Amino acid sequence: DQDQQPKISTMDYIRKLMPLIKSFVLWFALVAIVRLPGIREPFKNWILEFTTTSTVWLGKVLQIPIIRTGDNNIVVDNFPMQIIVECTAYNFFFFAIALALFATWSWKNKLINLGIFMVVIFLANNSRFFAMGYVGRYYPELFDTTHDYVWNILFGFMVFGLWAWRDRKSNPMFKKNEPAK
Repeated sequence: DQDQQPKISTMDYIRKLMPLIKSFVLWFALVAIVRLPGIREPFKNWILEFTTTSTVWLGKVLQIPIIRTGDNNIVVDNFPMQIIVECTAYNFFFFAIALALFATWSWKNKLINLGIFMVVIFLANNSRFFAMGYVGRYYPELFDTTHDYVWNILFGFMVFGLWAWRDRKSNPMFKKNEPAK
């Protein structure tokens, strides 16, 4: 049997997966913490204000027809939307924090990659509001499906893709061996 691969033990698999396992545990804990009484309302108010304000600000900078019509209400190209906590991408921000924290990267790369994750998630989430305004206005029959499924799946793949890309760049395991002199 010339194609036999060396056997990898279960413990080796667990060791390799441990950063990801720790990331999921921390992500779950962070999501649970912001739902605790005494934290839930202040967090909700803060994340909704941040998301609504930043979306309107970025839309104005990009000259997108957007206005704020209430606390968490925006209108994009004459299509009204209400921003709720689940629209803020807070769970993706939390997961990015957890991934960066437990990755087998240097602290410098953890900070650089966390910054990349945060900027990309921020821009993608704001772009989602702009896109959903246009979908809602011109293709209202596609709004719910696009909002509920397409964006969530795309965000999940985006965060995983970002992590895989940055892990490939930052993980010492992927560094090429220096040629012998």
